[in-house]
Amino acid sequence: MKICIDAGHYGKYNQSPADSRYYESDFTWKLHLLQKKYLEEYGIEVITTRSDQSSDRGLYSRGAASKGCALFISDHTNAVGTIVNDSIDYPAAYCAINGSADGIGMDLAQCVEQVIGTRQPARIEHRRGKNGDYYGVLRGATAVGTPGLILEHSFHTNTQIVRWLLNEDNIDRLAKAEAKTIALYYNVINPIPEKKSGWVQEEGGWRFYLGNTGEPVRNDWYQDGEDWYWFDGAGMMVYSNWKTDDSGKWYYLNENGAMARNQWVVWKDELYRVTEDGSMFEGSMCLETDEKGALVWQEKADLGREDGIGRMKNIPEVGDIFEDSDIQRESDVQEEIRIQGERGIQANRYFHESNGSSKKNFPKRKKRSKKGNYLKRGLKNQKKGKPSVQASLSMFFFAKIEGFTTQDTKRKKRTGKK
Repeated sequence: MKICIDAGHYGKYNQSPADSRYYESDFTWKLHLLQKKYLEEYGIEVITTRSDQSSDRGLYSRGAASKGCALFISDHTNAVGTIVNDSIDYPAAYCAINGSADGIGMDLAQCVEQVIGTRQPARIEHRRGKNGDYYGVLRGATAVGTPGLILEHSFHTNTQIVRWLLNEDNIDRLAKAEAKTIALYYNVINPIPEKKSGWVQEEGGWRFYLGNTGEPVRNDWYQDGEDWYWFDGAGMMVYSNWKTDDSGKWYYLNENGAMARNQWVVWKDELYRVTEDGSMFEGSMCLETDEKGALVWQEKADLGREDGIGRMKNIPEVGDIFEDSDIQRESDVQEEIRIQGERGIQANRYFHESNGSSKKNFPKRKKRSKKGNYLKRGLKNQKKGKPSVQASLSMFFFAKIEGFTTQDTKRKKRTGKK
């Protein structure tokens, strides 16, 4: 691939009214040499229209010198008359009227906009004359079949732009960026894939891309704010499911992917409790309702404790509801005690097992109070404006020992007499 670059003016030409140190011819000479250097690093052959800055050459012949090239570029800076005008700064590519250079022209104009940081956006222009293109260099390039453009690097009548263009480092940055733009446009180099960062919704779900690498989180936890998320081997966020760690602890990922913490989880018609660190709770618990009827959870239950031989003690007296004023189960001290609790929640019953789940609609225990069925008594109290016994009941646990014989304490038969 071969490109022809033209330094737009020779000698000392077009001094800036905003800063007398600036000449358009000086700038374009420096720029086109740097463009040549960086394009050649991409393996692109570059020819120029001048051997030195002091030599001049006709407009048409400079364009025609691009014969056999893939592109002709003439470097310039623009002007608004001969006075300072700080309100205009747009970069522009004046392209051949046949449209052959429109694509690369727009890319280069936008490159100038981004590197300099102009307030006004880049544009492409076309100007027709009596014999085709108005500009002689473009007529010459078109005559030999070369796509041609004049690239205006903003305005040297703008004070801020002139100061920027006088900086040697800025000229180098501009040349390097324009060379890369040309190499990308003509597929000399492959475009660098855009680095993704943060949350990205893709086909199949959500991924989180790390900003420093652009790679998604895989097979790992990631903390975003106060929430933790788990991503599978494909980098997809896991949600509405359980995750276990190496220690055997289970964690639940909510519908939005955030790890559940200190809350109830309903999963496959079973009720689970997860603790503050997100791990599933296992063992006995104390449940009660607050003044609004909401369920309140306490990890340590005062309703029942083991004594020295594994027997449950400190059971609260429940004679007002059940015949038994005390419930005890004895077990071998080597055996594990599993606590199953009974609680009415929205007209359903749930039973907590040692694996953390709660069985729904477990068969009700038939117990009678001293004054009859406790449900009936509750209704009577409600009619009197009193809270029902059932509403005031926070939670009752029934000890169930597995793997060995248990004995209930003998219940006193109801005689109907005091």
